Amino acid sequence: MAPWLRAFCAVGLWLGLVACGQAQTAPTPQTPAPSLPTPSPAVISGVLIIDQERLFSESRYGGQVKADLDRASALISAQNRKTEQALAAEEQALTRKRTTLAPDAFRVLADDFDARVTALRQESDRTERGLTAWREREQQIFLQAIVPVLGELLQENGADAILDKQSVFLYSERIDVTDRAIARIDARLSDAGLFPDSAALNALAADPQTAKP
Repeated sequence: MAPWLRAFCAVGLWLGLVACGQAQTAPTPQTPAPSLPTPSPAVISGVLIIDQERLFSESRYGGQVKADLDRASALISAQNRKTEQALAAEEQALTRKRTTLAPDAFRVLADDFDARVTALRQESDRTERGLTAWREREQQIFLQAIVPVLGELLQENGADAILDKQSVFLYSERIDVTDRAIARIDARLSDAGLFPDSAALNALAADPQTAKP
């Protein structure tokens, strides 16, 4: 073989070895595996939040309690205004008699007037306490009735506790179940036929003497 041919063959062999080496070291292209969307992690919390004030005031039961109290308070206020007007007129008449009556006779009338004013004031205080006691009793009945509903929400969400919003410094709105609780409470209490004792309140407004001291 001629020297130039041997050199040419040597160069060709070297180039072939280089090409083979590159073919062996180069990464083999592969079809990438299809990527699946990563699901967002579920929000899991051991604590739920409720707004206890809203739970009562925005429920149908609490709304009825407020409406009953407003109506009773308006009736009592109207009665009180009439009583005050009558007492004011009587006091003016008593003042005019002061110049025409003997001191002892005037003192008897004045003491009787003061005693009746004191009695009416005490009656008004008893009525006010009666209204407060009625509202507190209705709130207690409401709270006892909603315990099973809140227990269901607790179990359904896999939570360990329900806290009042007012006692929590910072929280996520996602764990606030107040609206869900109100909707379920309204349905449950309505189905059970549980409503405020409006008759007792109406009796108190009509006859303050029924208010317990």
